[in-house]
Amino acid sequence: PGLDFNFKTLDNSSTNNKSCDFELLYNKAKQLLEDGADVIALLLDDIPNNFEIKFGNNVSEGRIHALLANKLSKRLKKNIYFVPRIYADELIEDAPNYLSDLSLFLNPNIIVFYCGENVVSKTLTNNSTINRFLPNKIVYWDNYYANDYCPRRFFIGPYTGRKKLNNFMINPTGSLNTDLLILDIVANTINSPKPHKDWLKILNDHRVPLTFNIIKKFFLKPDFGSKPSLPVHKVNSKHFEALEFLLWSWKGKLSREWYPYLFGLKHDLQVNKKVLTSERIIKTQTQPLAHHLEKK
Repeated sequence: PGLDFNFKTLDNSSTNNKSCDFELLYNKAKQLLEDGADVIALLLDDIPNNFEIKFGNNVSEGRIHALLANKLSKRLKKNIYFVPRIYADELIEDAPNYLSDLSLFLNPNIIVFYCGENVVSKTLTNNSTINRFLPNKIVYWDNYYANDYCPRRFFIGPYTGRKKLNNFMINPTGSLNTDLLILDIVANTINSPKPHKDWLKILNDHRVPLTFNIIKKFFLKPDFGSKPSLPVHKVNSKHFEALEFLLWSWKGKLSREWYPYLFGLKHDLQVNKKVLTSERIIKTQTQPLAHHLEKK
């Protein structure tokens, strides 16, 4: 609702005005609960940093977001989950006063999602910046395996850099069988003394061929931080042989979900080795990328 919610009317919106933005939001949440939802989450992440332009600098964005969450929770008579607009440390500079203003007004019973140091954090602990602002229960929204920001890639490696987290939530891929595998990986590697060994066993349990180990380095983990470095991978014939096997000989639920990523990797390696013909580039790549590759 942060995209088009009229926050100017929040303080004085009335239940008599059925068309006001808060009533629309309340009715939507109420309908979801009536249809069987257990909880409601108010998500104010990934909305434009234009609050002052729309509502002026006399209104605190952090305060008004807290008031919206409080009002929705009170009206529903139910504690809700809440994602603030500033949901990772790297975003704080966008609105330096947001979290401090939020902390002054947000109902402490509302559960807050936070991503840690970065939107995709390399490490997560129970003590992060958000704990210095809010007494609320914090659930770490972990984008370790998420790929909505890089849909040509996916990550399936051991769950590392996280130890003894009290509360965390995995943001998965949306592919059912891959996500079931990810949940198994998380459960068995988060506090393991030998996460890589346990990870290999889990892949085997889910019938991922041993051949996948040859190309696993391309799918282990995301590139963390606001200024990620580009890893160097040496490519040889074994990588292409492994991909041929996985593409054409491996059959199963995971193979169907991974097919476009494996095929995409094959093309990328062929581009890297300069063995993809001009005809294949034009046929298989998007036109902007094909134009870029053909100029080289």
